[in-house]
Amino acid sequence: MAARNPLDIPEILALVGKYIPLWRCIDSQGRKYAFQPQDMVSCTQVSQLFRIVFLPILWYTFDEKAMRSVPHNVIQKYAPYFKAHFYYGFRSDCSTDYRPLNTQLVHLSMSTKRARNHHVQVIKSNPGLKSLGVTCIPEFSLHYSDAFENLKQLKEFRYRILAPHYLGKHQELMLPISPTLEKLHISVVRQRLGLDGLTFPKLKELKVGLSHSQDGIDLLQGSPNLETLVSTSNSFILVKALETGACPALKNLKLDISNGTKITLAAILESRIGLQTLELRVESFDERLATAINCHAPSLTRLSIRRLTSKALWGPSTSSFLLRILGTCGGLQDVKIGTAEDAVGLLLTMDHWKNPDVLENLLMGIAGENMRVDVNRETDEYLDGWKLPPGKTLGGHTETFLKMVFEAAEGFCRLRTIILDGIVYKKANTLEQ
Repeated sequence: MAARNPLDIPEILALVGKYIPLWRCIDSQGRKYAFQPQDMVSCTQVSQLFRIVFLPILWYTFDEKAMRSVPHNVIQKYAPYFKAHFYYGFRSDCSTDYRPLNTQLVHLSMSTKRARNHHVQVIKSNPGLKSLGVTCIPEFSLHYSDAFENLKQLKEFRYRILAPHYLGKHQELMLPISPTLEKLHISVVRQRLGLDGLTFPKLKELKVGLSHSQDGIDLLQGSPNLETLVSTSNSFILVKALETGACPALKNLKLDISNGTKITLAAILESRIGLQTLELRVESFDERLATAINCHAPSLTRLSIRRLTSKALWGPSTSSFLLRILGTCGGLQDVKIGTAEDAVGLLLTMDHWKNPDVLENLLMGIAGENMRVDVNRETDEYLDGWKLPPGKTLGGHTETFLKMVFEAAEGFCRLRTIILDGIVYKKANTLEQ
């Protein structure tokens, strides 16, 4: 007898329809809300395609917030299928109702304000974890040391400490997992981690928000094969660490740069080769920084330049800065420039580009990426071969202005996406690719 398609079983259809959230819960400011009951959809409102796409997620992921109203007996029934568990621990009943129900988890995310032994037991009972996220108070971090000893397969660790004014030594905590980590995200406030002497031989991606310069030096000098470095706070710390010559294999860099740090960063960029991705937020543009960026012209494919301030003032120095880069870097496929409409004419003039035929994605405007409007399936309205967002929302731009933009874009043979002030416009013949 042939196995039944899971989508033909009423119980599963009801489960999918009742308990899978609409994951794209984003407000007008780009903030993601916690899942609410109204984010759930009933079985009759879910298309077959939606069920096919999200059924594996139901069996793979248990999100305590999203599925808080799911009956416990249903969770127990499907627990053997869970491989990813998002476990928060803020509720008093979490220790009994919402702890992971198997020992085969691959991904685990935990957040707690109380140091409870069962949080440590959850980690200890899942030695096959490959991804672990921990958000906790400082004194709770000390309880994790024993739990990490058996995590021999851990590749990704996300670590956030909530309370400030804590001076701790984390070598004991990180030592068991440092040999296998490939991705490390750390966020601390006004604290010293004390990671001196630790090495991360396989670490490829580091995303950090640090408060002490020595922590930056310790992390970067201990990561000889690091390829991606992202700063979420004071980039001065990481710039000082890079100044020591750490991370010779660095390919991707994302920093916020003040004028006081810009000269040092320019010197660092000039002393290295091979950057592929560079994302900078700066206070001002100047020729020294443009020269430093152009040192990576042979390898640079993605470039994002924005101002630290929300109001981007356009002037001759900005035009000169961009023209030098566009005319030198011939491999740019993805460009993001945080400016207003003044930049459009410059950026969409083919003669300004060393190699306009490789450009694929262009973002302009001060709106953040989280404010993007995806137009793939919400509308069938087009303007000069470019798909418009829902309701013909043009982001404050006139139709005449957009026609000018799309006409100029025709000269860029591979350009398929233009983002203006958070509104996404896609070339019609690329929508199905």
